[in-house]
Amino acid sequence: MIFTLSLLALVGCGRNITESDVKFAGVGLNPDEIGPEPAYYGGYVELDRIEYGGGALSLGSVGFQSFDEVGVDMTNFQPPYAMIYGLSFMFDELVPSPDVLHGSIGVGPEVEGQDACWTNVEPFSYLMASTVELGSELQFNEPDGETAITIGRYPEIYPPNPQDVFVYYSQVEVARENAVPHLVPDGAGGWTEETLLAPNWKPGASLQMSYGGGLPPLEAPVSSIPVPSSAVDAQLFNLPANPSDLRLSWAGTAYDPGGELLEGSDWTTCVQFYAEAGESSSFQDDCTQLFEYEAGAAGPGGSTTDTRGQVYTGPWDTQDGSVTFNWAPQETEGERVTLNIRFLAPVDRNDETFLTPVMPTSDGRTREPMVCDTEQDGLEYVFDESLLDENGELGSTLQGDPTSNLVEVSCSLVDDGEFALTNEHLATALSYAVDKGAEGAVFYFSRGTTLEAEVPDVRDQAGMRRNISPVMVRANSVVLGRFWVNDPSDLQQGGN
Repeated sequence: MIFTLSLLALVGCGRNITESDVKFAGVGLNPDEIGPEPAYYGGYVELDRIEYGGGALSLGSVGFQSFDEVGVDMTNFQPPYAMIYGLSFMFDELVPSPDVLHGSIGVGPEVEGQDACWTNVEPFSYLMASTVELGSELQFNEPDGETAITIGRYPEIYPPNPQDVFVYYSQVEVARENAVPHLVPDGAGGWTEETLLAPNWKPGASLQMSYGGGLPPLEAPVSSIPVPSSAVDAQLFNLPANPSDLRLSWAGTAYDPGGELLEGSDWTTCVQFYAEAGESSSFQDDCTQLFEYEAGAAGPGGSTTDTRGQVYTGPWDTQDGSVTFNWAPQETEGERVTLNIRFLAPVDRNDETFLTPVMPTSDGRTREPMVCDTEQDGLEYVFDESLLDENGELGSTLQGDPTSNLVEVSCSLVDDGEFALTNEHLATALSYAVDKGAEGAVFYFSRGTTLEAEVPDVRDQAGMRRNISPVMVRANSVVLGRFWVNDPSDLQQGGN
């Protein structure tokens, strides 16, 4: 009786129940219905063409610990300042969504027929399986052409004690869409022209992935594919088209390469290193053409053209809280268009990334250390002052730590040639960025293709045979630019 009365009391105190076709947060959510189940792959291979479509950027923007500005001072690097980056992890078991976990380019949500974005807060991952030895290198070649990309193994040579080694493949080189020739003796007292370096990126080229297979040292915690890639049928994948006629338009503030305000209110610019923002009403530039530096040319607002590349205005700094991307759509099937916006953490001057060794001297100064100097001798690590400008401030490439991604918004775009990025798309990211004191923002606009490749079986560390197919192979052609941030407080929603 007491139990029955208790039940009645609970019912009497219950809330009114109203049917709804809306699923409220935390109410009635089956974990299997929250989102799509991730696909599993035995590895991830990525080939990227990364073009620096503006200034205030360094190799740190793609994960390297180099913070010098990409531009005219870099040897053998010239507009369009494009590099080829190859990366590969193979595993001895299937892992979920390796492109999301280990890729260099953020992956947008898969929504058919419409633009869609999601936000990833402090993206970070660990390797979830043993890595796999494929031989000394991965090669990508056109069966009937010259395009060739080779990705070398790390470590190139196994150390004497390889117990902590994991194997991956990586390569960086300047982009070449044309062969580099050289002259060689023809045997008859003359010279003949031969190819010194083959092109390493040709949009639309069909490439085949190949490797020799290999066996690591027995004491290394590494699995292997002991047979060559020719043990399975050859598979081809196409390199994507490069983003073409890419431009940005916005109303409000614009900045020169040094971050100084420009006069004007309605802007359009080609997303290229040297292109200059102009009034939208009179903008006539053909963004399919490569702009080159003109010494002393008058830039927007009457400024003098700078050898540094241009910077761009983010939606948070515009009159209506939006920036519009326009590009030339492609008719190629199977290519995806993605836009990623990353907000960068403040530079931690105590982080070892930014420290340099010095040796104190008896007169209270410091000198560069010698090979024989040790911490027992007084060796110290201090912030690298070469990263500061003439005013003692961090340079523009360190407007936020380019190696520390606080929060990222990834958008999958319909290839219709236009997308307006708004503060609404960035709302969660902006709120988090302001809370964490983000000091910079960069964007990556890319076209990409994907192949699910079959590979031979893996021999794991216990000598067991494992099937890891398919392996995800992705190629991206990326244009990278910086949204200028004067102060972390500028990253406020609602526009200015």
